[in-house]
Amino acid sequence: MDLTEGFILEKWQVKPLDGKIFNTLTSESTRVRPKAMDVLCALAAAGGQVVERDELLTQVWGQDAVSDEPLTSTIGELRRLLGERQGQERRYIETIPKRGYRLLPQAQALNRSRAEALSSTRMKPRRLLDRNTLIALVLLTALAAFVVYRFSAPDLPVDWAPPKNSIAVLPFERLSAGNDNNYFADGLTEELIVMLNRLPSITVAARNSTFLLQDKALPLTDIARRLNVAHILTGSVQQAGEQVRVTARLVDARTGYQFWSETYDRTLEDIFAIQDDISTEVQKSLQVHLAGTRVAAQPTNPEAYALFLQARHVGRQHTKEGLVNAASLYQEVLAIDPEYLPAWDGLAGVYLNQVGFALLPAQEGFRLASEAAYKALAIDADYAPAHGRLGWIALHANSNIAAAAEHYRQALSVEPENDIIRSGAAPVALALGRMNDAIVLFENSVTTDPVSPASHANLANAYLLARRPVEAEQSIRNALTLSPNYAGAQYRLGRALLAQGKLPEAKKAMAAEPADAARWIGQALVADVEGNVEASNKLLGRVLERYGNAAAGNLAQVYAHRGDIDAAYKWLDLEFTTSGAGSFAEYRWDPLFASLHDDPRWDALMERVGLSNDALKVIEFPTLAELAQK
Repeated sequence: MDLTEGFILEKWQVKPLDGKIFNTLTSESTRVRPKAMDVLCALAAAGGQVVERDELLTQVWGQDAVSDEPLTSTIGELRRLLGERQGQERRYIETIPKRGYRLLPQAQALNRSRAEALSSTRMKPRRLLDRNTLIALVLLTALAAFVVYRFSAPDLPVDWAPPKNSIAVLPFERLSAGNDNNYFADGLTEELIVMLNRLPSITVAARNSTFLLQDKALPLTDIARRLNVAHILTGSVQQAGEQVRVTARLVDARTGYQFWSETYDRTLEDIFAIQDDISTEVQKSLQVHLAGTRVAAQPTNPEAYALFLQARHVGRQHTKEGLVNAASLYQEVLAIDPEYLPAWDGLAGVYLNQVGFALLPAQEGFRLASEAAYKALAIDADYAPAHGRLGWIALHANSNIAAAAEHYRQALSVEPENDIIRSGAAPVALALGRMNDAIVLFENSVTTDPVSPASHANLANAYLLARRPVEAEQSIRNALTLSPNYAGAQYRLGRALLAQGKLPEAKKAMAAEPADAARWIGQALVADVEGNVEASNKLLGRVLERYGNAAAGNLAQVYAHRGDIDAAYKWLDLEFTTSGAGSFAEYRWDPLFASLHDDPRWDALMERVGLSNDALKVIEFPTLAELAQK
């Protein structure tokens, strides 16, 4: 069988000449090491027959093979790349004890004509609208670094099977004259996303990903493939004074079949009823049976609602002026309707963003955001978004894992399927050392927000802390595909490559990091591996000169990695003294600090920062199994 042009293994397209495999369900392309690709091709060429271990070793490694270890580790790497997990039944590569390995699915050759046919449908990479990326301190709300996202579209999949009850709500078309009320169409879209996201059994593409595709002349099927959803909800909004016309359509993205469509000619006072009707029709069309579940828009005064949509619209522009105006507009909303919960939540988010833009001192901004969230809870103690805000502040601003876990526990008890809340809860699971739970939650973020580089970068970081560098490399490369200049991504890639022993590639990645501090720290780590302590010290000196004690934790990472235990503890002590315990929730699990764990000072330090084993094990936080039962 001629596999020169590539071959297909169920959902995977394998392209040996490109050194990549392509997931036809998620539209993601993953690099494969040359040796690993050689092993996969050798197994595929065997046509389902067993390939002896010695034969594979000779064919791929030749005279360089002195043991079975390279083959064993490569088989494990291929299994991870193909999505197999330890403990699960083998789906792709079967081990034949005392003999070798066999590829379970039959490889189907991808001949030139078929490859060209697929290539002809391939979309060129498109540059999306300018967006702001999340700063590290305000992960979910405060945006600071201005980047250009690039939506890099890989090959269109041959086959495609998205989750059955998955949907993307595309920005409703604006048909009104002028641009003054564009916020109304965007606001209606977002409200529908929020409502549908509260429904169990429905997977909803995140707002970030759907709005990134706004104004792109893409067929619905292409959009659905890139978002990996089965259904698309589209529509239009036309407003004239108090009159509004809303048209909505629900389409099966795989077949083009239109499940349902409706046009509503109403007044602005009826906008909440329109939202309820659309949500109900989506449930009916997807045949989602939700016994006892009622998801409805919270009504308010039409004037207050218009101001609310304006506030959210200008706040999403992520400019200083927009954030100031957004806070003022939210306050106007609450002056009209002081019990309108979404306005309190929006105001809390704006205060957090103002901290990120240095419009408010950190402590004042966190205080104001907390007060707004507690105002919402005073109205409705079960309002999940408010608990999510308070959980985020407790973890990222106050380093209080116990309080963060309690707020997220309450939020998840009310809305266990809310993607925004689940994403916010992931760092709590990480801080508690529940790596598998954290990774699943971060993977959920990638599923619902697939064109956000932040989602992939956060997942990569979780993989690094869980000591799964191969998967970390895949995830961070996905982030770089979407945003080549994403701050910190090349550094994370370098970390993943170093952990795999790929020193030349790691060195190249660290040198490409655009952020000075991350680049110098990464290059210092590489220099230590190379045995060039002098070069490493020069780089650390540069970091210290530029950033001073603010970089104490990063300096500690390098010294710990080098094995200079005393120096590492010196800088960790300074980090805690000057900056508090905020970063220690990650340091607690970072493999770079592994050399410190056997030193008696480690347990004392963890006790000091509130992260001892005893402190963590008494914190209540739902497991994924418990969430699944809700």
